[in-house]
Amino acid sequence: MVNKKLKVAVIGDGISALSLLERLGKDEGLRSKVDLTWIAAPQKAPGCSYHSTALITDHGIDPSFGGLGSHLLEALEMSFGWDFLNEAPGVYEAEHWAIDDGTDSFARRYGRGHPECEHFLFERPLSCRKARAKLIDVRVFLPALKKRVEQLWHCDVKNELVFNFDGQNLSTDQGIHQIDYVFWCTGAGVTKPQSFLQHPRASRLKRVEGLAYHFKIPEWTSKNFALTLGRVNIISRAGDVFVGGTTQNETARIPDARKLSEQLKGLSEFGVRMSEFKNRIPLFWGGPRQKGQKKKFLIEALNEKEFAVLGTYKNGYSLSQLGAFKAHTWLLEKLY
Repeated sequence: MVNKKLKVAVIGDGISALSLLERLGKDEGLRSKVDLTWIAAPQKAPGCSYHSTALITDHGIDPSFGGLGSHLLEALEMSFGWDFLNEAPGVYEAEHWAIDDGTDSFARRYGRGHPECEHFLFERPLSCRKARAKLIDVRVFLPALKKRVEQLWHCDVKNELVFNFDGQNLSTDQGIHQIDYVFWCTGAGVTKPQSFLQHPRASRLKRVEGLAYHFKIPEWTSKNFALTLGRVNIISRAGDVFVGGTTQNETARIPDARKLSEQLKGLSEFGVRMSEFKNRIPLFWGGPRQKGQKKKFLIEALNEKEFAVLGTYKNGYSLSQLGAFKAHTWLLEKLY
């Protein structure tokens, strides 16, 4: 058991870092034994968490998929049971509708034999798999979670560029912090530590771009749902409507009117009413993500001194809870 306070650094201020800090902060016994340094780490690109459509759903999660599915289900249950998420502003209860398009891809992911359903956007009943979902307005939710963290820890986040950690000293552009343990929750836009670069799975994490088109439809203020047809999503959250959400492999992406037109046409041809989108000018909504091979994330200790919550990709708003749980358990082992 450690008698002195542990000097702990958390690097990041997105959903993974905030979830970890909130979980650690709720543990009063642990909190009293930790001297926290919290560094946002200025990013080279907009943060993943702040440019996400933030859909939490169990659609397409197969527990038999190489062990990854069971982790995703565990993370999902943790998210649905997260007290703060169930009470915070900017969170909407919804359903996720996956439309059976007759492809083998749909059958592998969702199975067959789903009932025909009616929806106000369907021109006719369509075979769908429905599941529970939560939709998060990140512009409201993340500031509320950050405020909660600040109240728990009575500290402010530092904006410093992190260079390296040698096991004792965390070097930044503002100087050197003496640190016992570091948690890296830095997403796709930040230079990674040497310990990360030496990890066997580091080369398999890559930056990809998310792409969606954002519409304001006041008539849909009371309509909260997610609808998926193939690779195209429509997410409606209190009048904020997103179309797209596909991942691009390019390092940079600009809005493409032709791509949007193709997506809307494909939905319309399948029987999804797209007249609501006519004569509306969308905004571009997207940002970098970090994706591992076969979507495999990196939530584990890098060594005896460092723990990573990285590569959570599209599931960041649920996997962040799994990351917080595992990181919390790891730190407790260091304390007791």
